[in-house]
Amino acid sequence: MRKKINLALVGSNFALKGYLPVIENNNNINFKILCSRNVKKIKLTNRYKKPELEKNWKKIFKKNIDLVILAVPPKIQEKIIKFNLKYKKMIILEKPISNNYLKLKRLINLLKKKKIKE
Repeated sequence: MRKKINLALVGSNFALKGYLPVIENNNNINFKILCSRNVKKIKLTNRYKKPELEKNWKKIFKKNIDLVILAVPPKIQEKIIKFNLKYKKMIILEKPISNNYLKLKRLINLLKKKKIKE
């Protein structure tokens, strides 16, 4: 039997509309954490499998999570990617990763230096 992937979803707008239906219909995913600053939107998800609700994205990296899906603006994605260097969780990102070419280039060089795979 295949091990279920422990997943955290960060974001509330597109995360709830785009990713959540796919996650809920996949038997190989254990949807553990939904993270968003918007408490009203988080409470809307109680009709699902009732993941743990978290407001602070930094806290999810310290938990038993295999994969993090980011559905947040590029500016926040950059911070989360850098923060994840310590924890090395798998991440699925939204496009664009950054809205600034030079910041993106520095981020890519940093990931290469830390030997983080694509």
